Amino acid sequence: MNILTDRERVCRFVADIVPGERVNIGVKVHFGRTQKPNSHIPPDVFSELKVRHNVTFFDTNTLYGGERGITSKHLNVAKKHGFYPAEILDESNPAQLAENVFVPRRVKDFDIVMNAAHFTGHKIAGYGGCIKNIAMGMVTAKTKLWVHAAGVIKFNAEKCKQCGWCGNCDHLSPGGKKTSCTSCAGCIGNCSAVHFTFGKQVEVAKRLVEVAYEVDKNYDIKHLNYIDNPTKLCDCMGDSSDTIIKKIFAVVSGDIVEVEDYAIKKVFAGKQLNLPLAQTAYLKKMQNK
Repeated sequence: MNILTDRERVCRFVADIVPGERVNIGVKVHFGRTQKPNSHIPPDVFSELKVRHNVTFFDTNTLYGGERGITSKHLNVAKKHGFYPAEILDESNPAQLAENVFVPRRVKDFDIVMNAAHFTGHKIAGYGGCIKNIAMGMVTAKTKLWVHAAGVIKFNAEKCKQCGWCGNCDHLSPGGKKTSCTSCAGCIGNCSAVHFTFGKQVEVAKRLVEVAYEVDKNYDIKHLNYIDNPTKLCDCMGDSSDTIIKKIFAVVSGDIVEVEDYAIKKVFAGKQLNLPLAQTAYLKKMQNK
């Protein structure tokens, strides 16, 4: 594990973590939120990596719509924040890693994946780091929905705008009447009458770990937790003033548990540690099975 305390060193080390000849690297990164300045890793952290290798920045669309829930808008956010080339992964025909874990097939095209997390607090999971970055950000909507412990899509007929979108769905009849919903989550962000609910906090955290375990063991992944004045709420919520600590550093390793443990203990410094450390302990237990 390497702990780096200035951006220049982070930039050099990120490039050095993949030595040797030129390879195709997919950098799984949160492209940020336009209303929150401190919501993503500065793209220049990866400048030397881009010189040495073929780098593609990627993410998946969110469940809840908004500027990162629709591919065209999501790519505009990536462009505005300086991430290029960038892709929002196609979720059709995904690879199935476990019963509830589906990953876009495009991930297999990368020789190495860099799990580059912008470390923050998180209302549901307790914190957002490398585990959440791949367990929520590198999977399809169906897996995201399962992690949130929602099970099935909810439809509120009173919010139906008769837009006709459901006419394109094989599992809904016009007006939102379910016929054979498979919880594919394709309607989320497209239909104003559908929504999902968060499950219990502990169950969500547990499922995040279970997904991260499957993803981490199936791909060649390097892990980076970038800590830059982390906020109490995730990058999708709150503002940049609500910080936990005022500090910038990064932790890099091939071991996701090692990276998470160090960042959690440094950022939370003895408080709010129960749920985050329970996640890393559970992941370690799964790795040692």
